Amino acid sequence: MSNTTERNRDNTALVVDGDATPLDRYLHIRRATERLCAPLVTEDYVVQSMPDASPTKWHLAHTSWFFETFVLRPHLAGYMPLHEAYEPLFNSYYNSIGTPFPRPERGHLSRPTVAEVYAYRAHVDKAMLTLLERLPESLGPIVDLGLNHEQQHQELILTDLKHAWVHLTILQEGTQEAEAMAALVRATGFIRGELGRRLKLRFVPELSFVKDTVVDRGNRVMKLLDELHDGAESEPPGKDDREGTQSP
Repeated sequence: MSNTTERNRDNTALVVDGDATPLDRYLHIRRATERLCAPLVTEDYVVQSMPDASPTKWHLAHTSWFFETFVLRPHLAGYMPLHEAYEPLFNSYYNSIGTPFPRPERGHLSRPTVAEVYAYRAHVDKAMLTLLERLPESLGPIVDLGLNHEQQHQELILTDLKHAWVHLTILQEGTQEAEAMAALVRATGFIRGELGRRLKLRFVPELSFVKDTVVDRGNRVMKLLDELHDGAESEPPGKDDREGTQSP
C-alpha cells in the first residue's frame, strides 16, 4: 500500500491513504492545487515571466480542461461546458482536440478573470463528483492520469512562480549603462534575499534583469514627430496659401 504525501504551508505533512477512494483522491489533489495558490493576490495569477512559463491562472484552468475534455464530455451524460471558448483557450498541445492558444501569449489574457477560472474549476469539480460517486471501472485509468497531470502542474505552478523578469530603465548611456546592468547582476543574490525578507516569501523567484526599451522607443517617436513638425514649418507656402483658393 502506498500513500500520497504533500507539505502544507506550515510544513506539516498531509497524507492520503493508498486505499482512498477515487473521490477522496480527487478532492485531495484538487484542493492541494488551490492551497498552493492561497498566498497569491490577483496580480500574481497572471504573471508570465518568459515564453516557456505559464501564468498560474492558466495552470488552474488547464487542469480543469483536462477533466472536462477527456472525462466529462465523453462520459457524463448531459454535461454542459461552462464556456465553449475555454476548449481552445486552455488546450496545451493536444492538436487532435483543436488548435491551442499560443503558449507565449497566455500572459496577455485578461479574461477569463481569476474569479471566473475558479468558477470554472468549481463547475468541473461538481460534475466530476457526480461521476466519481458511481465511477465505472473502465474510467479509473483516465481519472488517475488526470490526477497525475494535476500534480505535475502543481510543480509547474511553483517552478513558473519562482522565475521572474525584472524590467528596468537605466538613465545612463554607453559604458555607464553596461556597468549599471553588471552591478545589478552581481547583486542578484542580495536582492533576492531582501525580497524574501521584506515580503516574507517562502520561495523567492529567480531574477533576470532586462532593459526596458519603452523610454528609448518613446524618445525616437518624439524625435520623429519633432522632425516632421520642423519640416512642415520650413516648407514655403503653396499657391493656394498665398492667393487664396479660387472658385472654379
